[in-house]
Amino acid sequence: MNTLGGLRPSQIAGSGVLGYSALGRPKQRHPLVVGDPGRCPGHPTLTIAIFDDSGSVIAPAGNDPVSNRYAEAAAAFDALARRCRCGQCLAAVLHFDLVGGTGPLPLKRRVPHAVQRALAIPSNAAGCSLLGPSLGAAARMVDGVPNVRSLTLVVFSDFQLFDDDPERVLSDFAGFPGEVHAVVLGGSRDITGLDPRITATRLSSSDAPGALGSALLRSLAQGRRGARMPPDSPEKGVTSLP
Repeated sequence: MNTLGGLRPSQIAGSGVLGYSALGRPKQRHPLVVGDPGRCPGHPTLTIAIFDDSGSVIAPAGNDPVSNRYAEAAAAFDALARRCRCGQCLAAVLHFDLVGGTGPLPLKRRVPHAVQRALAIPSNAAGCSLLGPSLGAAARMVDGVPNVRSLTLVVFSDFQLFDDDPERVLSDFAGFPGEVHAVVLGGSRDITGLDPRITATRLSSSDAPGALGSALLRSLAQGRRGARMPPDSPEKGVTSLP
């Protein structure tokens, strides 16, 4: 699996996510500590984040019932923006429903308003569980930014996919150019079909606040010098995804 600076991806089974109970009640709040992405690499980079807003994720007993994943993702983007001086560190946000996202924008000193607005459940989202359409949108997005030298795709989902051919979709995910990272929300069902080329981070209700933000920041910090991340949570028996 891909790592950053020798750090291993968190791989934790469970249900619920990001310091919230399965019923969506917040645990004790702590300041989000997501890490330091380090210095700009000196060439254009693009990180595309894709979010699953389906019922199994956002329902009251789902894997992120209070949508805290968006607050943590915003913290990670903000950490990189505060360190960016080159204006070539680009970020984009897509949703499974293909509404409410934004194309590539520079994270220089601040997170653009369009990215901030995209980090929320879209008001007109249907809550689909299809990954394929957003992968296609990400591929078209990359074609429109030809000078990018470092590309990362991060998908936040419980991976309970309803695509017609989930294995093909996961294969397309694994074959996406650049680094690919699956942030698996909860562990209520086994995930099969993930290629070893995909870095997999599992998150659960036992993770401290900031775990998802750190997972995203690891991807944002690929190729940057001086990146520092919080220690990974102890592994809980999940070592790979077949």
